[in-house]
Amino acid sequence: MGFIEDLADDLARDVIAAQPELGDDRFYEKVSRVIGAASRCKRPS
Repeated sequence: MGFIEDLADDLARDVIAAQPELGDDRFYEKVSRVIGAASRCKRPS
């Protein structure tokens, strides 16, 4: 896999592992919103 795919896989594993520790089974949705908001801000003009 490429660098971006490896990074995404690592993030996914970390988020899934954090959910029970945080007691939040929808933590992935919060992470998704943050990534989505950040990616919209970083688009080149």
